[in-house]
Amino acid sequence: MCIARFQALPLNVVRMTTLLIVLAALNGCAGLPTATPPGTVYIPTEDGMFGRFAPLFVHENDAHAYNRIGRPAARYDERGEVSVYVDPLRPAIFTERREFESSNGTSYTNFIYRVHFESVPVRFRPFHISAGRNVGLLVVVTVNEKQEPVLYTTVHTCGCYTAFVPTGFLPASARPANWEERNQELWGEQLPAVITIARPDDGEQRPLITLRAGSHRVKDIGVTTLPLARSEFRAVAAPLTPVTDLKYLALDNGTTVSFFDTEGARAGYVRGTFKPFELLLVSWWALDVRAGVDKDYGRPGDDGPRFYTSFRPWKRNSSDMRDFAGFLDYWGWRL
Repeated sequence: MCIARFQALPLNVVRMTTLLIVLAALNGCAGLPTATPPGTVYIPTEDGMFGRFAPLFVHENDAHAYNRIGRPAARYDERGEVSVYVDPLRPAIFTERREFESSNGTSYTNFIYRVHFESVPVRFRPFHISAGRNVGLLVVVTVNEKQEPVLYTTVHTCGCYTAFVPTGFLPASARPANWEERNQELWGEQLPAVITIARPDDGEQRPLITLRAGSHRVKDIGVTTLPLARSEFRAVAAPLTPVTDLKYLALDNGTTVSFFDTEGARAGYVRGTFKPFELLLVSWWALDVRAGVDKDYGRPGDDGPRFYTSFRPWKRNSSDMRDFAGFLDYWGWRL
């Protein structure tokens, strides 16, 4: 009886029903909805200058190890060769301080925070073009002479996905021309055009950086307090440690090895990191076989790789983040 009724249905209804069944099968047809576990907020453990300006990091889903901020480490593999990896059970935030003078002659201080993840996983739904091991993110907090944070710059440690969020301490005249007044749509994410935050010594307000699961892209930059962050998320202490520690990862035999290659054409790049999709889809037109590979954030004039933030080959020098003043000029900032 059921078959007869089905056969009697109009052909277009049959086709529509079949399509719905196929779509249901492709999207998974069983089960109760699974709850997304609460994110983890990584809270710096230092009260000094780096602690004052350090952002809090929240990953939207830390159910997978690759979504957790970890600590780079080293070991010998089964062939007896040195291998570096990121331990997701030992979070760490690497810090560095740099001074620079803008093209307007004003002095600023950059407080730099570097975090690393086990990987961006190979996924096709959604597709992660940046899939690879030992990936990382830089957050640069630019502070003026009054010790006010004026600009947050985020960029992956490959030089990709650069984003800027100014604060109310930065005059509107210093923003790029045609800067959005509300939100900015960048790399598929919605970021605020400006945030209002108190001076670090005026209260408990902290910048809160939310990261996208899988890709680790910056999903949002907001403002919170430590009590509120601890109440909304699972709090994990993240020690602040000098970025120079990345050059001295301990091995079992008592020696150390750098997180970065130190010789040859790969000198300055994260040891053993490979980005297959960026090699296939980006490197040929960017004219760089290591386009998208994570690297050291060196200083102007050193022998390390340029930390360029534009894939256009003729813009590599002007977009090189190592020269921070020139980098800001390239992206239209007038600090």
